[in-house]
Amino acid sequence: MWKYIKKRWRGNLLAVILLCSYVTCAFLETFLLMDILDMMTNHAQWHMLEGKVFTFIIILALSVVAYYAGSVTRARVHVAMRDDMRTSLNKQIGAYTYQKFRNKNIADYIAWYSTNIEQISTLGFSSFFSICTTIFQTVIAVISLGMIYWKMSIYSFVFIVVLYFLSVCTKKYIIRKSKERVESNEVFLAKLNDLLQGFSVLYCFKKMPLFEYKMHDASTYYEQKNYDNTLAQIRVNALLLSVNIIFQSAFLIIAIWCVLHNFMKASAIIGIYSFLPKVFDGITDTVQLKNAMISTKPYFDQMEAHDVMKPIHLIDESINTIELKDVSYAYDQKQVFVHMNYQFLKGKKYAVVARVLY
Repeated sequence: MWKYIKKRWRGNLLAVILLCSYVTCAFLETFLLMDILDMMTNHAQWHMLEGKVFTFIIILALSVVAYYAGSVTRARVHVAMRDDMRTSLNKQIGAYTYQKFRNKNIADYIAWYSTNIEQISTLGFSSFFSICTTIFQTVIAVISLGMIYWKMSIYSFVFIVVLYFLSVCTKKYIIRKSKERVESNEVFLAKLNDLLQGFSVLYCFKKMPLFEYKMHDASTYYEQKNYDNTLAQIRVNALLLSVNIIFQSAFLIIAIWCVLHNFMKASAIIGIYSFLPKVFDGITDTVQLKNAMISTKPYFDQMEAHDVMKPIHLIDESINTIELKDVSYAYDQKQVFVHMNYQFLKGKKYAVVARVLY
């Protein structure tokens, strides 16, 4: 996993920089709001508040931009990391076929595949961005509430702990669902493993004259799939961000109104306001992870899908064709040929022909 993170260090670094900008703005925003409310409590004139109010608006806008940019960057880094893992998967398939590896190597590949698909499915929870946001937002909430009313800081801490356990429960639920999908994939791989028992690879090449290709270009399929899911993640982030802005603005108005009537009510509003972005960040992570699970299907897992692999047609009609759910193969009276399509590298299709060892 770490080698993929290191490979995308530029994107991860940009996400961390945006995180630091967001946390800094949120920190300044919280204490500036507290200062404004304190001055309003002391019936300060508008000319004394004008500069701080405009500064608060500017900082709020910067925090919104940093939050949005960080979410988009994180989504794109995750998509790129999944592409890296899928490329490694395809190279593994290529190594096992081209180098004529047999049963033991197939078993190693299946174990490698089962391990990595779970890592891909839970990639959304390995985000350094999310971890740091949780820590810094908790610190900001507790400090800001402690300066206003210490009982509210205890309440905020308990509430944050509750949110943490809710996120953990959500994580375990999604991991359990991903494991169920891994088990279904293992059933398919078991079928393939049984089929490959006793087969030896004859050769691996770009064009096979015996067969006529009737399948979509897998690279185009996955590029479009990742593009669509990235756009979906960006749209979801934008929607959650808009809701976040609306809620923060509403809480700000309510806090200003409450502080003019009852300072204790305002402290509760500020407490909710201080760690509200953490809640929406958790929602964003959950939605992104579900999208990641939908979009993360390695090419090898798509052999049963009709939109990726089409039944092949023989150019030589004297050889009969049989379809066996997972793969299509042709045979004559002397030997059996098994035909499978892979995409080892982007934009290139290879064919592998195997025969039964009598």
